[in-house]
Amino acid sequence: MNHAKILMVVPNYSNSEKTDYNYTFPLGLAYVLSALKHKGMSPDVLNLNHLDGKSDQLLAAVLDRNKYDIVCTGGNSLLYHELKTIINTANGHPSRPVTILGGPVITSEPELISDALRPDYGVMGEGEDTTPELIDNIINKSGVAVMGTVYWRDGKATMAPVRSSISNLDEIPFPEFDDLGLNAWLDKLYCNYNYSTFGFDYPRLYPLMGSRGCPFKCTFCFSV
Repeated sequence: MNHAKILMVVPNYSNSEKTDYNYTFPLGLAYVLSALKHKGMSPDVLNLNHLDGKSDQLLAAVLDRNKYDIVCTGGNSLLYHELKTIINTANGHPSRPVTILGGPVITSEPELISDALRPDYGVMGEGEDTTPELIDNIINKSGVAVMGTVYWRDGKATMAPVRSSISNLDEIPFPEFDDLGLNAWLDKLYCNYNYSTFGFDYPRLYPLMGSRGCPFKCTFCFSV
């Protein structure tokens, strides 16, 4: 497989122009990053929460320094404007990397969000298998639609067949923490920041996912 320079962008969760570690660590992106590395890819990471400055300016500066072929990001609908900033900045940069958007925001309404945010590709549902396969196809210009993705055909957002959920979670590599800045996040995190935690400095807290998907079927959300 040909090599490509990939940048994974962790969105700014606080909408602040100051470094802010008070956010829930992005386990979804950590799993996708690990899957990419497991397939022999070497993505760089830009965690916008750990830097001072505006998201568009920080991303543009990184793109100025490095000619990335692919920029990927993701999140839920609460990050709509932040994700739009990231996609617009990458799409408008002279280097024009391919943009990939994943997460609940595009899984819930693939065609609507594709039209609104204009990523080159969208990844629906779990991204551990889909994202590496999609990037491999982009690099090798196979032109084959990857299951679980949204892509553009004749100027229209088009959905490929839905990919089944991963049946054996033990086959997924453990999430990649170091590149996303977990140690810095833990060092700056204080555990009594809300009602669900307690007032001790140590041990430091770390959220765990006990399952995937959601048992409820709210009409304003989606269920996998």
